[in-house]
Amino acid sequence: AILNHEAVLFEYISTYGQASCRKVYPLKLVFKSRAWYLQAFCTGRQDYRTFRLSRMLQVRAAGEGFAAGQYVPPPIEAGQGVSSALVKLELVFPAHVAHRVYDEFDEGAIDRDGDGALHVFAQLPEDGWLYSFLLSFGGDVTILQPQHVKARLLKMKR
Repeated sequence: AILNHEAVLFEYISTYGQASCRKVYPLKLVFKSRAWYLQAFCTGRQDYRTFRLSRMLQVRAAGEGFAAGQYVPPPIEAGQGVSSALVKLELVFPAHVAHRVYDEFDEGAIDRDGDGALHVFAQLPEDGWLYSFLLSFGGDVTILQPQHVKARLLKMKR
């Protein structure tokens, strides 16, 4: 569909578990954070959206084409398709979880200390996913900034 500039229809399950029917002009496949995403122009929202492929159900051709070059998706790092505001995080991880840190974050966002600890500077959507993600590290993450994220995560650990 991307190569032939053909619209597709599918049911999409959001991060909140809500289903919606979408018709999109598929533009680009992107692999990020261990998952594949489709960048597309959504005709219903009249805007660019990024869809996780594993949450796209019943994908089928819409029987409609679109003009090549008419739609150009913004860079995925720009946060398009994210309904929550981005929060700037400063995180510290011990050296023994370096494999996971490098799996989850871009190399340019990671600095190593002399003792091997990893400092991560990232912007992520502040929503339920963020807190679940941080909790998945157990005691192997320290949140330096922002303080409100640190406080909320501490409450959730109790």
